[in-house]
Amino acid sequence: MGRVARYELANTVSRLETAAADLEEAAASNLAIFKAARTEGTARAELARSRRARMLPRRKDLDKVTRYETHLERSLSRMLRQLQEMRAPDDPDALPSEE
Repeated sequence: MGRVARYELANTVSRLETAAADLEEAAASNLAIFKAARTEGTARAELARSRRARMLPRRKDLDKVTRYETHLERSLSRMLRQLQEMRAPDDPDALPSEE
């Protein structure tokens, strides 16, 4: 092998080693960026999910609360009506029934 060929071979090997080192550095950097983005994306998704969870109950739970509220409201109205009916004979100033 001639002197020029050895020089070109050494120069090529040097450039390849530099390129390999640059690729390794870029890969490590990209991996760190990917991990940070994945962690950030996961954190953002978790934050969004928890915000949605705190805003409104699930549809099933909301329906149940609405049914309970309606039941309690009807019970209260019925009890008030009964109280008015019980007081009516004794108290001439009792509120008239809303029916």
